[in-house]
Amino acid sequence: MRIAGEPDLQQLYRNRFGHAREARSAIWRVLVRDFFQAWIRRSDTVLDLGCGYGEFLNQVSAARRIGVDLNPDSAGMLEPGVEFHHGSADDLSFLDDDSVDVVFTSNLLEHLPSKVEVERTIAEARRVLKPGGHFIAMGPNIRFVGGDYWDFWDHTVPISDRSLIELLESNQLKIVDTYDRFLPYTSRSPWPQAPLLVQLYLHFKIVWPAFGKQFVIRARKPRAAAASERLVSVVIPVYNEGENIQICVRRLAEALADMPHELLVCYDFDEDTTLPALAAMPDKPATVRLVRNSIGKGVANALIAGFAAARVMSWSPAWPTCPIRRRQFR
Repeated sequence: MRIAGEPDLQQLYRNRFGHAREARSAIWRVLVRDFFQAWIRRSDTVLDLGCGYGEFLNQVSAARRIGVDLNPDSAGMLEPGVEFHHGSADDLSFLDDDSVDVVFTSNLLEHLPSKVEVERTIAEARRVLKPGGHFIAMGPNIRFVGGDYWDFWDHTVPISDRSLIELLESNQLKIVDTYDRFLPYTSRSPWPQAPLLVQLYLHFKIVWPAFGKQFVIRARKPRAAAASERLVSVVIPVYNEGENIQICVRRLAEALADMPHELLVCYDFDEDTTLPALAAMPDKPATVRLVRNSIGKGVANALIAGFAAARVMSWSPAWPTCPIRRRQFR
């Protein structure tokens, strides 16, 4: 029996989305392939809160896919092999602590009855995430949507990127990526929605501030620190790396974000193109240190200089592939 005042989700979503399932699926195929899949490994366990008609879960590649939704219609829309649990997002008691690699949710939090349920949902997501796992949320940003936010009958909680970030951080989730203007607001946007145009939109981030009215945020559950944990010093020998060094230190800093570390960039001569590239880096990690190799030219001497400068313990990535061997540091 439906309680008075609660929307009939089955009928509401059949009216809202039933006529355009194939088009939505085609758009989500592009969104997952060209954006979200980069944040998800194929060996991961992925949980989708408010999975709807499976637009995300049916497209993502992962070892285990789990969907949760209050709408019983969702069960029949998911691909074979996708697990479905009929229930609310703030009760994940069917999952163990530290058992999920990625918790994903799209356009769910604003539909919950109150902020209390939003808080419980975030707390449950954190509980089931593995240490080092990620919470990914997308939704309409009330800062940019304004009054149109309330054009959907079941929108109940006003949420912006800033308010959600505050809530995530209060639950000890570390913000990794945030875009306050990601996608246009809803599939009712007057802009063309052919998959090719969505693909072009994703690739040209310069247009996002003009059209984006939905946020996307990725946050990480910190790994538990060992009692004996020490500073990790990563030695990076360089030779005229240019802008490649920016990719290297950015990826290393992200991979080591949950542990104390320093990135020692060891160079041979002052004219090395690595140095101006680092100086011009707007988001240069604070953990980067420059080490001048005065012992002699060559990788071996640069390593020796780096080891000598390391504060506690030293380790060197395989030379010179640190920009592309990112998984080595996960």
